[in-house]
Amino acid sequence: MTWFGAPVTIGQPVVTSAVEAGGGNPTQEFYGADRIYAEGVVVKDSAVQVRIHTESTSAVDVCVHFAG
Repeated sequence: MTWFGAPVTIGQPVVTSAVEAGGGNPTQEFYGADRIYAEGVVVKDSAVQVRIHTESTSAVDVCVHFAG
């Protein structure tokens, strides 16, 4: 996933994390049955790209956190 318009510049350190979202509320975060994690963060001018793994066989909603 890519966050366009992020207030970052190339080379700036950014940390990401991901967790399952939903449970009746699209902004609710919780620990579900799926293993969800973020990896491979790339920082560009005004954008952050990160690969999110869900290890799920069906669609799952995810909430991603950025700090940097």
